Amino acid sequence: MENIGDRIKAILDETYGPVRGRQVRLAEIAGVTKARIGQLLRDPTKMGHEHAKNIEQKLGYRADWLLYGKLPKRLTEQDLVLQESSELNEVAELMFIYRQATDEARVELMAFARELDLVPATLRRPIRLNKP
Repeated sequence: MENIGDRIKAILDETYGPVRGRQVRLAEIAGVTKARIGQLLRDPTKMGHEHAKNIEQKLGYRADWLLYGKLPKRLTEQDLVLQESSELNEVAELMFIYRQATDEARVELMAFARELDLVPATLRRPIRLNKP
């Protein structure tokens, strides 16, 4: 697979087969428009790293493979376990902060959490906390 267009075509074929609307589905997952997917198929140029990461997280195709052709193509079981444990660590840290907060701060934390639910998934990024 020489370019991003070839690799996107492989993802479309392997994930969706000949189903109609497959470019739309991949575009939604990546956080781009259907037109952008079509453009990458016709005239392969660069794709944003954040969009490749979205595909990696949701479909299991490694961002490095999609962007640069570096093997392996798919995430391994070990990669998936590491991602899951990282997400659980973030949740545990947030729970710890919540438990130590005052009542007033807890109300603010819950309001913040509800606001996060309104942010589109394509714009969300992991929160990194500096440990004291």
